[in-house]
Amino acid sequence: ELSQRYRQLLALQITHLVVKTFSQGREPQTAFQVAEVLKTGASGGACYAIIDLTQAYQPHVKTAKRGIALLEGNSVLIQDEIAWASQAKHLCWQLITDAECILDGRTARLTKESETLELKILSPEEAFFEIRSAEQDPPECPNTGYQQLVIDHNENGPYSVVSVIVGVSTKAPELRALDTW
Repeated sequence: ELSQRYRQLLALQITHLVVKTFSQGREPQTAFQVAEVLKTGASGGACYAIIDLTQAYQPHVKTAKRGIALLEGNSVLIQDEIAWASQAKHLCWQLITDAECILDGRTARLTKESETLELKILSPEEAFFEIRSAEQDPPECPNTGYQQLVIDHNENGPYSVVSVIVGVSTKAPELRALDTW
């Protein structure tokens, strides 16, 4: 069972959250910041970790946290919670992969070497997946053969929660604030 979960995580390759400001039109992440592990644990057949990403996104956020939970049934829940500090409330959740991506609104199926993973957006309700090129110009890594699976979202309120579940068969869990994990 562990090896199957490990294969799922390897197939995902890279996921990250980007907070964008409308005034700058670019990614304002601060390089060389520390992400502190706030909490780890296990409960009800799931194990989890919560990471504080706030330093990387200041001054645009008051707090930014990511929770990752390994759930029963070989699924992974990725939940990002952002409390905004500025009026610019635009986030972009990205996964970089070389798998074939098939989209169906809030669901994406990634297939590679006859293995398939399904990703579902659990929140926000109005969000959907897009596919974009991951290729970059020098001096960046070219990312040849890779693409981005993207959730690009403008937030109207003071707080954002992006939750994505990943698995072979994904049954959505009840969503809870990271502070209650």
